Amino acid sequence: MLQNTEEGTGIYNFAPCGLFQTSGNEIIQKVNSTLLNWLGYTQEEVLKKKKWTDFLTMGSKIYHNTHFTPLLNMQDKIEEINFEMRKKNGEKLSVLVNAHLTRKENDSLKVIYYSVYRFTQRKQYEIELLKAKEKIKTQNEELTASQEELKMNVEEMQVIQNTLSEQNAELEKTLHTLVETQDQLIQSEKMASLGQLVANIAHEINTPLGAIRSSAVSIENTLIKVLPSLFSLLKKLDDTTLQNFNEFVQVSSEKISNLSSREKRAIKYELIEELEALKIQNAEQYANWIVDMNMYDEKDLFLLLAKHQNAKEVFHAAYQLSTIVRSNITVKTATDRAAKIIFALKNYARQDQTGEKSTVNINESLETTLTLYHNQIKHGIDVTRDFGEIPEFMGYPDELVQVWTNIIHNAIQAMKNKGRLFIQTTVEENKALICIQDTGGGIPNEIQDKVFDAFFTTKGVGEGSGLGLDITKKIIEKHNGKIWFDSLDGVGTTFFIEIPFINN
Repeated sequence: MLQNTEEGTGIYNFAPCGLFQTSGNEIIQKVNSTLLNWLGYTQEEVLKKKKWTDFLTMGSKIYHNTHFTPLLNMQDKIEEINFEMRKKNGEKLSVLVNAHLTRKENDSLKVIYYSVYRFTQRKQYEIELLKAKEKIKTQNEELTASQEELKMNVEEMQVIQNTLSEQNAELEKTLHTLVETQDQLIQSEKMASLGQLVANIAHEINTPLGAIRSSAVSIENTLIKVLPSLFSLLKKLDDTTLQNFNEFVQVSSEKISNLSSREKRAIKYELIEELEALKIQNAEQYANWIVDMNMYDEKDLFLLLAKHQNAKEVFHAAYQLSTIVRSNITVKTATDRAAKIIFALKNYARQDQTGEKSTVNINESLETTLTLYHNQIKHGIDVTRDFGEIPEFMGYPDELVQVWTNIIHNAIQAMKNKGRLFIQTTVEENKALICIQDTGGGIPNEIQDKVFDAFFTTKGVGEGSGLGLDITKKIIEKHNGKIWFDSLDGVGTTFFIEIPFINN
């Protein structure tokens, strides 16, 4: 049994209540330390020497003999009977006693087990229990009140939820309107930039158109003059001269000169002297044709023709045919230039209605923007390109052209159409890095933290909406990229754009 083990003995001795047991003659056979400590006795003084009734006051003894013992014999069990015990020092100790009687098989008394509780301690338990019951009651009342309040709150929350649902629907409607307004503002800004380019683009297109018209007139006039006499002239030429004639026309049609008018005049005078020294008539006329055709370095060819008996007629025909070929090259160059401008303008002005991504070529989109601004750039701005091999990726190419347009337009204005524009594209850690640097006046320190704010502008009324860089920043962020700048007063500004090739 537990009490016969070392652990059980410890529990028995130091239980929070008094424990003892008696035989049929009420002699204490076993007692724990708790009860002995209460009474002030030792094991030697009590064990098998005293009856437990020896510790009772006179009144308790009488009650024990007249009520307690008869009742215990009848029930074999008694709970919480109040007794007064007397300590060794004479003090009284009020206790509650529980008793359990165990009999032998022949119904004779075997042993009685007692548990003793100090009355004051028990009373304290009852008081605490009462307080606990009161507390539980209060808590139950509070819980009931909380449930009622919660019910009311649930009803209020339902009303609030319904109100929030209505407000949310209204907010979604407002958001949709704002998105549409933002798209309109972006397109408005794009059209405003386009409007600023129209005059320059018109001039750019008029230039190649003028060259085409001039060349067409020249070709027409030359053909009218040369065709009637060309066939008869060619019949007069021997095979060697005809071969020299054809070679002269072909080579002259491919010649391109970068000499200034002054340099060409000096060459013409030298040619006149050289031809006259060879006793060639019409030296000045030949020199004019030779310089005009940029054939001054082809001495072997033009001397062969100049010495022919029909030299003037041959030279003039060669000059006219060369003029036709060179005019036609001018037409091709001019049409290519016009086509490039129109293509760039088309790319800029078109709207992507699908909103879907497509292939982006960074370098091509930058070239498109430079083409649009060529007329403003060519008269005073030196453009330097340092384009790296940038892989194509999925994005919004039309919107990126708007980015380059905004930044390059601002750079041109900052430089007042005179300066140096440097554009570089590189690849760094699976990202495209674009640098656009100008030599303008720089951005003042006091406004550098505002340049990306919507509607912030330092331009005059009608010159800008203040949306350009705000839109630029939003487009870059739409590509999961970043944009920032460095600017020094009086030195210039460099914008940096970083766009990842993945997750766009």
